[in-house]
Amino acid sequence: MSGQNPHIPKFIKDAPWYAASGDDGTNDDYLAHHRSGKEFQKNSEPRIGSGIRDDFVRESNKEPTHSVLTARRRLRKAKCTTCGSMTHDKSQCLEKPQKKRIDRENLELDDAGKGRRNESLDYDGKRDRWYGYDVNEYDGYVKKWEAKKPEVADTRDFDTDEEIELKELGLCDEEDLKELKSLKKKSNNLEPGEVEKVVRLREDRAVYLQDVRSESINYDPKSRKVRDKAVMDDTKNQFVKHLTGDAEEFEASKQFAWDDTKRGVDVDNYVSNPTLADRKMRTQSKEKELKSSSLKKKLLGVYGDKTISGDSSSETEERCNHR
Repeated sequence: MSGQNPHIPKFIKDAPWYAASGDDGTNDDYLAHHRSGKEFQKNSEPRIGSGIRDDFVRESNKEPTHSVLTARRRLRKAKCTTCGSMTHDKSQCLEKPQKKRIDRENLELDDAGKGRRNESLDYDGKRDRWYGYDVNEYDGYVKKWEAKKPEVADTRDFDTDEEIELKELGLCDEEDLKELKSLKKKSNNLEPGEVEKVVRLREDRAVYLQDVRSESINYDPKSRKVRDKAVMDDTKNQFVKHLTGDAEEFEASKQFAWDDTKRGVDVDNYVSNPTLADRKMRTQSKEKELKSSSLKKKLLGVYGDKTISGDSSSETEERCNHR
């Protein structure tokens, strides 16, 4: 058969011996034994599910329209609190729910009330959300929506060639046009010195680049690093702003805690107890100062050079610190 799919295997294509064939012994659908129903159904088209019957029955009131019976029926409690009918329940009513319930029977309804047919309905049929819905009702809603929409005419005036080109390309919105005109009015009314506030200059720099000074930065193109201790954090290899005040103290205490952890000197948690870290830093710095001063005195006592200048003394102190 020309309409068969050549990629389907033979054991799927061939019908078993117990499969029922057509009346004349032939069947156009070679996969009919895989279908659930007798007729071929296209799954691409919408259809009502099995067991769902989208119909309702007209139930007529059996009571005569006599004046005495009518007066008696007015006092009777309504079965449906949505529309006031006696032929169906609230769960089966097809009218729109209202805030105010109708406790008594509504005699203004037609003699033939709408009732839902619950005969031989399965689970899905009894719980069908779109039971009794008419597709043509949507056209009425669309007409109401279109009538409520105000007729907005294109009354925008395009003065310059730029605005006309934007309109032809469809890139100009009404809000954008208003903003453009307001900017033009501001630029025309402003003084020459105030135009800089409206239009950003090409030489304008960001705030975080204001601390960068060309004379104080030594850039190494090979390693792509900015070598400046005041602006550079060498531990992270990334650009940071000037570390001053509490930020500088925090970095120093953090580095001190890391060094102690690496050496295994102390296992105290400096994050939870920063005061302990500050005290240990001060004691360690004092010990370094005492050690450097004692070494300096020792060297001066050995060499006996007491007539040393200020510059040479600073150099000697640096050498002592390095040692």
